[in-house]
Amino acid sequence: MSLHEKLLLESNWDEIIDNYSKRYLESKIIIWGSGVGADLVYSFLESKGLKENIKYFVDNKVTSIVEEKNGCEIITPTVLIQELEKEANYKIIVASMFLSEIKPKLLKMGVKEENIDIRCFGIAKDYYTFKEKYATDIVMENLSSYNEVYNMLDDEFSKKIFVGIINSKLTLDNKYLSGINSKAHMQYFEENLIDLMSDEVFVDCGSFDGDTLKIFSDVSKGNYKKYIAIEADPDNFKKLKINVSNNNYSNVQIYNLACWDKKETLYFQSNLTAGHVISCGEVKIEADTLDNILSEEKITFIKMDIEGAEENALIGAKKIICEQTPLLAICLYHDLKDFYKIPLLIKSYNENYTFYIRHYTELVDQETVCYAIPKSRLK
Repeated sequence: MSLHEKLLLESNWDEIIDNYSKRYLESKIIIWGSGVGADLVYSFLESKGLKENIKYFVDNKVTSIVEEKNGCEIITPTVLIQELEKEANYKIIVASMFLSEIKPKLLKMGVKEENIDIRCFGIAKDYYTFKEKYATDIVMENLSSYNEVYNMLDDEFSKKIFVGIINSKLTLDNKYLSGINSKAHMQYFEENLIDLMSDEVFVDCGSFDGDTLKIFSDVSKGNYKKYIAIEADPDNFKKLKINVSNNNYSNVQIYNLACWDKKETLYFQSNLTAGHVISCGEVKIEADTLDNILSEEKITFIKMDIEGAEENALIGAKKIICEQTPLLAICLYHDLKDFYKIPLLIKSYNENYTFYIRHYTELVDQETVCYAIPKSRLK
């Protein structure tokens, strides 16, 4: 069966959202969470005329002092149980990427499965992501490119992931993400695909506070040549620097830079794990290409999770990719177009790669990685 036959291209977003919203017209809503995800869900429900239906937010970290969000009280899980004993008509929307962990907790608390919504979070996120152009239009306009990447993928599991994620976007239904995720601790180091080498020179683009460094150190058992950590966010870089020092990691080199397609100064929006380049702002950061930064290095492995700047960074690493053929683990999930753009860009630079896709969150369309593995390193 071809990719075209597997994709649900006849999906009608307006009809899907309208039917979904109608389910809540007579329901009282509790939003589990009070962070960014909760803001997205609240804004979506408000836009559909359901603001008055929202009664509470729930947060594990709320204090005994009454706290509010958007005019609604933030309650603890304990108070939630008390509320459910008084009123059974509540619908609980899980506004978090940890859907698969929170749902069992709610069931254990006595919440009926039919009263738990683990779909709205994804709907709200995509509702705003694709405000200007629906996912169906993007896929249809670039179907030949998606098809080319689908046919490039080396195993059936990669193809299943590819189809599942696209269909979840086309239908606004995360059921298509079921059964496609790998264990989170294997992200970037998928054990069935990758063996680390004793002379590995690993480049971590988007190194955050050193979280990937810790995993790499554990997986490699400290047996590597060099670890090069590149982090754009000034605050995260400070944490990275402290962690490297406190943990006595050896052969680690760190840079406070953004990986880009040319050397320039950029504006940056700091956001913990999701800091990203913006068109204007107060925070300025220096950016450069990997070809410039690493001109004296022999690179064997590049990882990128840089909040949508992956394409620019790969353009800035063209020489390294063409001449050194490092193993690549590049995040795709920041933009639906990256699912075809990034694999095709890498292939255009160097034909000596075999392509795989793996996904590392359950029922959420985040942490999807494209592995481009040199033929010489295939297991």
